[in-house]
Amino acid sequence: MADRSKQSEIPLQYSTKAKVDVLLGGGEDYWFPTGHSGAFEDESAEDPSENSKGTQGNLVAKAQSLGYSYVTNKSDMQKATGKLLGLFANEEMFQQNPEGEGDLYNPVVSLPDMTKKAIETLSSNPNGFFLIVEEEATDEMAHRWVLHRASRQQGRIRRRDFRRGRAILYREVRPEIYN
Repeated sequence: MADRSKQSEIPLQYSTKAKVDVLLGGGEDYWFPTGHSGAFEDESAEDPSENSKGTQGNLVAKAQSLGYSYVTNKSDMQKATGKLLGLFANEEMFQQNPEGEGDLYNPVVSLPDMTKKAIETLSSNPNGFFLIVEEEATDEMAHRWVLHRASRQQGRIRRRDFRRGRAILYREVRPEIYN
């Protein structure tokens, strides 16, 4: 995307052009048009500035018409089969607050659980798959890196290593995909 401010075009491209099989994370506000909240209320207590702000119509309905199952919680995610769209927060799943106010990381579905579900879903493809896993908190913290936050970052890196471990374990269970 040449212009990051066109964030509603990104989910449109994921579902209609790239046609990814699994898309899990935050960013629900960009999938629904302004004034139409999805599963996560606009102007929530955690971040009153968050509102639905999509500019491309109801992209969740569009994805569903293309065969995606839409889920907003862990239970429904675990039951879903086939192409999967899971949105678990209005915007990012990590809220970085001003210094001294504490950061908020309490996702509806954890990144290890999303990673496990993505691998389970994608592994049914006999041609193999390509999976990208990114954690917003690691990205956000890297933008504002300061020494006194190093211990928090190390915890996030350990969680990333856990996800990498799941992927490595999968490779050991299904070696034929990597040959």
